[in-house]
Amino acid sequence: MIFSKHRRKLEPRRRFGSPSFRMRLKEASSYKRAFGPSRVNFFHRLLLPSLSSRKIKVLGSLVVLIALYYLVISDKLLISEAVLSGNSQVTQEAVNGVLDTNSNNRVFFVKKNHYFLMTHGRLNKLLTSSIPEVREVVKVNRKWPDKIEIEITERNPGFVLAVKDRKFLVDEEGVVLKQLNADENKELFEVIDQSQDDEMVVGEVLSNPKLVAFILSMYRAWPGKMEPEITSVKISSKTTYETQFGTDSGWTVFFDINRSVSTQLNSLSLVLNKHITPKDKGRLAYIDMRSEKWIYYCFKNSPCSSQAYE
Repeated sequence: MIFSKHRRKLEPRRRFGSPSFRMRLKEASSYKRAFGPSRVNFFHRLLLPSLSSRKIKVLGSLVVLIALYYLVISDKLLISEAVLSGNSQVTQEAVNGVLDTNSNNRVFFVKKNHYFLMTHGRLNKLLTSSIPEVREVVKVNRKWPDKIEIEITERNPGFVLAVKDRKFLVDEEGVVLKQLNADENKELFEVIDQSQDDEMVVGEVLSNPKLVAFILSMYRAWPGKMEPEITSVKISSKTTYETQFGTDSGWTVFFDINRSVSTQLNSLSLVLNKHITPKDKGRLAYIDMRSEKWIYYCFKNSPCSSQAYE
């Protein structure tokens, strides 16, 4: 009976259908062969057939030494020539002077005028802080190995500010650009600071941002509204909210910088044409436009406490 057909049919089913066999089959399906040391060494020899570990260390050391030489010791990559464009006030010599001074400083033993350190951001910060007339560095083009091209935009001069016995050039945004000599910028009008306490430093920004904008706007709009010419502009201090414009007719106007230039000029024109006769204009002392509702004016040799017109 042990050779019966019934037992031969059941034996294969029990052998290949057992749980232990199925478990081994499942484990075999997820098997992954890892590269052994011999395989890694094979690829190492294939890619670097002639380099031993000692040679690699020597080569790496040489690369580091060469990099240190050109970064710290050599002058080959130091900017020696700068070409400036976009300038009318700033001179090439001024920019070269800033770069030369900058070359005496270092960043982690690397001179600041090194080719790789002369980026757009660094140059913009350097030139705008060192030369007040530079508004912005627009473009930087480095040319290997030691040349650089710089394009800038400059600040627009506004007026000359006279403080005590000194005169300063102020731009349209209130930045004090430089101290002037007696013969400089005579084509610009002068604003007199009557305060004896104000001190001015080149590079500072006037603390009242409206002041400069109002003075420039009033000075430019005046000829289209008024016949007398402006002979003087005065302020009580660099933080004031009032201005005083003198004319060649001998009278003065006080303005409030917080109010519109056009509104105050239109009101001034109305008062001069409607309320002050041509005969009285010759003895007019001042007109006060600082009130929103009233306009006060005063004649010479009078107590200046008389009429007010709405």
